[in-house]
Amino acid sequence: MGSYRSVENAFPLQHTGGVYDHQRAVSNTKRVLLLTRSAFAGQQRYGTNTWSGDVGSNWSTLKKQIPAALNFSLTGLPYWNGDIGGFFAGDFVKGGGAKNPDFQELYNRWMQFATFTPMMRSHGTDIPREIYQFGKKGDQVFDIQEKFINLRYRLLPYTYATAWAVTHHAGSIMRPLYSQFPNDPAGFENSSEYMFGSSFLVAPVTAKGVTDQEIYLPAASKWFDFWTGEVFKGGQTVKRETPMEIIPLYVKAGSIVPWGPKVQYATEKEME
Repeated sequence: MGSYRSVENAFPLQHTGGVYDHQRAVSNTKRVLLLTRSAFAGQQRYGTNTWSGDVGSNWSTLKKQIPAALNFSLTGLPYWNGDIGGFFAGDFVKGGGAKNPDFQELYNRWMQFATFTPMMRSHGTDIPREIYQFGKKGDQVFDIQEKFINLRYRLLPYTYATAWAVTHHAGSIMRPLYSQFPNDPAGFENSSEYMFGSSFLVAPVTAKGVTDQEIYLPAASKWFDFWTGEVFKGGQTVKRETPMEIIPLYVKAGSIVPWGPKVQYATEKEME
């Protein structure tokens, strides 16, 4: 393809390809899944899920994760994830770690966003991230995390169906609004909202202390507030209250959303 300097970052394509091909040569009865730090065009065929690297624990970085994920997906690489709460915890380490209310707010908002990404993954240094590190059942910070962990598990059938469409129809999991609604110019410059699969419109809270935010609902559909069932006409901006336990989340009218049981792990119960 050319010199190293003219074809930058091609190494992960060769690296992941080597792992994939050799694992498949040993056994074709197991799927290959590789968590990678870097990516190159075409790498999706090797079962890779790329994360955004060792990012900092701050609100500015959380906000930037959304356009980063969408731009990454637009290159044809559908599997992306980020470290919930950021990798480098910075000043939060000396400020009480997982018991620091400021870190708890950032972490919970980041987890809400991660619930609607291809991989939901908590990872970082300096501060332990297990749910029990933040408190106990009945504490707001614990209950919010439990709520979204359970939601992620209940969405397994939907996420799996979306992944099937990725493989069989060259789709994507995270989609900018203009990707799904190309005739709606109001979504062309929107980098704070996205579609998770074809049914969910997600608008993460990415600033400290936010109690409400404005959400644009594309004109091509009516929309249901996931939490209340309230119906909204598309083509308008609505204001949504955002208490700590809520991420603005809307379901496109006419969607069929496969829904699973409450489980502790993926294969605990049969999916109905």
